[in-house]
Amino acid sequence: MKLQPLYDLQQEINRLFIAGSKFAEGDLRLQKQIPVFYRLGEKAPVFTGLAKGLEALINADTQQSAEMLTSVSTLLYSILYTQGEPLEADLEIREQTPLIELKNVNTACSYRQLSPVIRALSTTRPGRLEILKRAKENGVFKDSRTFQYLDFALADRYGELADYVEQVIIPSVGKPMLPFLRRNFKYVDGTEHVRRLRLLDTFGSEEVPAMIEHILSESLPALQAEAVHILAKVPSNKELIAKLAGDRNKMVREAACDALAKMKTINN
Repeated sequence: MKLQPLYDLQQEINRLFIAGSKFAEGDLRLQKQIPVFYRLGEKAPVFTGLAKGLEALINADTQQSAEMLTSVSTLLYSILYTQGEPLEADLEIREQTPLIELKNVNTACSYRQLSPVIRALSTTRPGRLEILKRAKENGVFKDSRTFQYLDFALADRYGELADYVEQVIIPSVGKPMLPFLRRNFKYVDGTEHVRRLRLLDTFGSEEVPAMIEHILSESLPALQAEAVHILAKVPSNKELIAKLAGDRNKMVREAACDALAKMKTINN
């Protein structure tokens, strides 16, 4: 059975995800949906829960609106899943895990604020760095909809922009970036993955030791050089780093020798 009110509400929820959750307060189109779902709730309590969620969303202040919007959308899509039909007969169904926890969801920025920032992070037009710097000053990167684009920009061919994203913007976002960095990290010897490894270590990701072990077992000199710098933070790794100082790859050797020199300076 498919219920049209669910699909009507889906359009409104998607609209707010684009425009920003703060526009949900007092939204007349959402208000019209509430009595519809209360009536449906007379036959199935889950719809009453949806109606109450909409009421909470409409009455939420700006700080709470993002969490309320995510809560309503989660319930809505759960209901749609039970009402819908699979597109393929043998389609594998997997549990969906959100990348952003409810407490970290923020959609306070309007689409007008987000649009130039998203373009700056995902295109190659000139003047992008200046746009990002202004956006940083205006707090745009608190909006969780920018997180996936920040991770994408780590691969930007304009090194100064990628550096700014890695060294300034992402550290200001903090640990909410971890799921995006983990998801897109690959054991490929590219600058973007070196940046991700470095950031994962900066944020204290528990996966880093296992990742380094895997990196050192492969032929990945750029990642191995970064791994050496991470290992050098722990004095007990000195023996391992000394072995890497004799590696066949020049990049790894130089990183190891540099790390050993710094460790010796600190110890003295």
